[in-house]
Order: sequence, then C-alpha cells, then structure tokens
Amino acid sequence: MRFKEAEIGNYRVYAGAVEAPQGGYTAGVAVEQVRGIFGGPRRVMFDGQLNGGHRFGDAASALQQALAVGRKAVYDQLSLARCEDAVPS
Repeated sequence: MRFKEAEIGNYRVYAGAVEAPQGGYTAGVAVEQVRGIFGGPRRVMFDGQLNGGHRFGDAASALQQALAVGRKAVYDQLSLARCEDAVPS
C-alpha cells in the first residue's frame, strides 16, 4: 500500500495505491475540507475503487490518477461555491 497527500486551499486529498490480488495496483481517493468550516473536517468525496477497480501497472500511476481525481473534486467544490455566492438572495 502506498499513500500520498496533497493540500489544495482548504482541502486535503488523500490518495492511495493498493496492491491488487492479480497484480498491479488499484487506486482510491478521499477528499476532505479541513479549513473554513465549523466542526472539523468534512468529507467531500470518497472512491475506494477508482475507474471501477482498474488495475494500474505500478503504484506511481495509480497515485497519479487518484490525485488527479481528487484535484478535480476540489476544483468542482470551488466552482460550486463560486456559483452559490453569485446567486442573489
């Protein structure tokens, strides 16, 4: 098992590469908002089997895919927040 973390603004991305029984690695990702909220971290997304459990040839590729999915989730959250701020009350 290999893990990598990345911080993007108020969010933390946790990426994982797990050895698959048939060889290779599967990827998983969790994203939490860790700042700018009340009551501690809030999970934004979790996927324990990215790409339907697709096996990657090496751990680095699996981690790279997991981090990319996590970054997209953060950017989607930031986009959503901007849209919500733009809607008049």
